[in-house]
Amino acid sequence: MKYQIEVQLCQKGHFHAQVFDGNRQEIYKSDGFDNQDEAFEDAETWFRWSQNVIHGQADSIYYIVAVPHDWTGSTIIESHPYMGLRIKIGFSKHPEKRVRELQTGTSDLLMLHALEPGDRELERKRHTEFSDHRKIGEWFMCSKALADHILRTWAKYRVLPPRHQENISVLVNRIKLYKSLYKFWPDGPDLVNPPLDVPWKAKRLFLDLTDLA
Repeated sequence: MKYQIEVQLCQKGHFHAQVFDGNRQEIYKSDGFDNQDEAFEDAETWFRWSQNVIHGQADSIYYIVAVPHDWTGSTIIESHPYMGLRIKIGFSKHPEKRVRELQTGTSDLLMLHALEPGDRELERKRHTEFSDHRKIGEWFMCSKALADHILRTWAKYRVLPPRHQENISVLVNRIKLYKSLYKFWPDGPDLVNPPLDVPWKAKRLFLDLTDLA
């Protein structure tokens, strides 16, 4: 893959490196550094990782989101959009394979939401950082802080398999739909996507057909 790295001095006195692909589309922007060599090295490191991770040749910290089919979204306006979802924070060279393995044991839709370069030490750091919301093992309830971290990580590193990018897009659309729904039903629906083999005893029933489009 052809790429080009450019380093610029910003108004605050820090150097930022940008990585462009062959079409001059920005695919990465570094944090601010005190000198241009550090910024350039950061961009090169990211590019090597982004190419190697695709082939299972680079270590990554992964964030897997579990979305139940009957998830009702967030009914609290002030809360974050991923309220009620579970997140798995783990370490692997093959995160997509890990998703497939985990998917066999749950009916929830599992998707990779973010990847970042890292080792076991960074994995332990992330577990400690969000330990107040740990459920079991490497699974955490998605707090606002964790949701913000996942979104920042995805926005910064920009590396995910296409299928999972599509799943994220569906999830975002589902969240937008729920926000519109709660304008009419402030308390939310009583049932969301109930199975066909149980009685639908609800005053407010919602069938989300997003995945069937």
